[in-house]
Amino acid sequence: MRRNSLRVFTTNTLTLNLNRLTDQIDPNVIHNEDTQLDLLTVNSTVLIPASAYGKFIPQFWTDFDMIPANCQELNQAFPDAIGPFFTHEAQTWEPTTEISTYTDFENIAKHPENARICIAYDTIPDPIGSVWEHFPPKSQWDALAPKDSVRNMVGREVAVAYREHGGQPYHFTVMSYDERGRVEALLRYTENLGFDAVYYEYNSLNELISITTADPFRLHKTWYGYDDNGRVDSVWTKVGTPPDGLGGGDGGLVSDFTLKTWEYNSTELVQPENAHITYDYTKRGSVDKMYYPLIGVETIYEYTPRQWLETLTATNGQVDLFRQELTYDDAGNITDQWSQHDGQAP
Repeated sequence: MRRNSLRVFTTNTLTLNLNRLTDQIDPNVIHNEDTQLDLLTVNSTVLIPASAYGKFIPQFWTDFDMIPANCQELNQAFPDAIGPFFTHEAQTWEPTTEISTYTDFENIAKHPENARICIAYDTIPDPIGSVWEHFPPKSQWDALAPKDSVRNMVGREVAVAYREHGGQPYHFTVMSYDERGRVEALLRYTENLGFDAVYYEYNSLNELISITTADPFRLHKTWYGYDDNGRVDSVWTKVGTPPDGLGGGDGGLVSDFTLKTWEYNSTELVQPENAHITYDYTKRGSVDKMYYPLIGVETIYEYTPRQWLETLTATNGQVDLFRQELTYDDAGNITDQWSQHDGQAP
């Protein structure tokens, strides 16, 4: 058998120039007005305050308040809602119309609107410069961490500043890691809740066994159980009640957000005795049944020989709550779908 080879000729002297923007900008320098200032891997203008150029970084609300659970007006408007509630002023930000030049668009202090996302590694960044100016201090992040400090950061992503457009303030996330390098806490500072957090726990097989979400007033925890093949077979959930959130939820919230102490709440929610969801699997590893013991609802899955979902049926005792059937073409694309609710005609 003869093999034909494809020859590709290259030359270091040949440069394709289509006169596009990417052809006009030198890729070998940082465009911050001083081409000698930085290496290509460093943009030190991130550490220069925007005020040095008469600019400012937007900041979302700093004042907030709490509506107690027994607020009659709110309870009448939303009878199913359970307080207390977090309240702050609503704000909107318009995208900027600032225009940069080819020679200074990477000067983040001069053009702070050009940065959308900035990631810090190895350590928690200091609250300085045109990106991290409003970043909460390290002591606050440490107070939210489950082991008294944000830890095991070297060589890993630690903090992220992000926003949708240049007219918005930055939102921040911080990650803490356990001894095995697994994320143990995702801490956030946003305009929605101020500080909130997600905490993770694992077993010796690195399987996730619990997730705890924490807002200013409450904790919510989900536990996961596994079968001998490492597949989730049980799920438990529980919602805490105030004052088990990050802010204590004790009604002592002050109007100045920056003065409030937000910290990790070590309150342990008790895992319910009975699972809220259980799973059974087929011999080929697909979900066979999903059962909600507390309400007696069972969902049964049936598959084609090629393991495409063919039928899904949700029942409560002898009553069919929902049934859906799917058909496929030879490529696995769905060609027909049939659904029926509560025994009604499809």
